[in-house]
Amino acid sequence: MVVAGVIIVVGHVTRATGPASTAGFALAPAEALAQGAPGALVVMAAAIVERSGTTSIGAMGGMAGRMGKGAVLWIVAALAAIGFPGLAGFVAQFLIAVGTYPSHRIATPLALLGTLVIVGAMLVTVHRIFFGAMPERHGRVRDLGTLELASGVGLASLIVLLGLLPAILMDSINFSVISLLSRGSG
Repeated sequence: MVVAGVIIVVGHVTRATGPASTAGFALAPAEALAQGAPGALVVMAAAIVERSGTTSIGAMGGMAGRMGKGAVLWIVAALAAIGFPGLAGFVAQFLIAVGTYPSHRIATPLALLGTLVIVGAMLVTVHRIFFGAMPERHGRVRDLGTLELASGVGLASLIVLLGLLPAILMDSINFSVISLLSRGSG
């Protein structure tokens, strides 16, 4: 699931830089940086696999009852990875879709359909891992430790901050891209 999210990010970055415009080159790093959510998913996935003793999503279930904090952080990271409004991935994905549509009238809707497939898969994954009946062998699963919680909360805070105030990131990216392109065209 995490790998599929990364592949979607690469597709968005490729689409953004395809038109070779200033806006496209500015949006590509924004998308790549805003998608720190897959990194947060990897941290949370490692914690869940370590505690449950299995990598099989089908063998999990009901983990939210035992790992409440981990479930909240995983869900925030999953929502950011799929581009939920108010989180880091939304601004970049929206601007890339709007910016690339004029030059890629077929590829943009196809990429958005791919994103919808990932959204569906991510929601099914969240449901299977955290909700439903918990197998008896997971009765002793513990929640996140202090270090895992601190890193997860830090990543979640950054995801929310960049989603609510994208100008923090976009201003410095735009300046750098314009400087870089002006040197290359001169």
